[in-house]
Amino acid sequence: MYYFRKSKGKKIKLFVIVLLSILTLQSCFKNGYVSEDSFIGKWQLEGREIYNGMTIQIKNTSGQLKGYVIDCPNNQYGKSFLKEGDIWITDINRCANYYFKLKEQKIGNKLLSQYEIKTTSEFYITFSENKDTIFLLDKRPNRILEKSKIYYKKLKE
Repeated sequence: MYYFRKSKGKKIKLFVIVLLSILTLQSCFKNGYVSEDSFIGKWQLEGREIYNGMTIQIKNTSGQLKGYVIDCPNNQYGKSFLKEGDIWITDINRCANYYFKLKEQKIGNKLLSQYEIKTTSEFYITFSENKDTIFLLDKRPNRILEKSKIYYKKLKE
């Protein structure tokens, strides 16, 4: 009788482990895998006063995603430090199925580099559910669809 109880306890533990594994995998697939191709296209930056309205074209260049300025913000900083064709997004790397790390150039990066000041900013990014918005986060997201006030909105082509 004791052997049967011991065996039953192992079966219950195994069942719980299998059930948790299935639920975890299901949530991963439900939340989805975001393809790098989702980035390709025109995006407008919103939520940062200095950069509001700036339009970026993200392209796959030699297997690496880069964002080029195609429309500068209409303010003194945009006119002074940016021009069409400048690389704004230098790199996008996958961190998990649903979030990435993005490196942006700082405005006036050529001037900053002369004083040995860091010329890029790093953000963790997540997509909205319909993949038409990229949210920029300062820290690694703890929720899949964590939102931010700073975002890129995909433009219709």
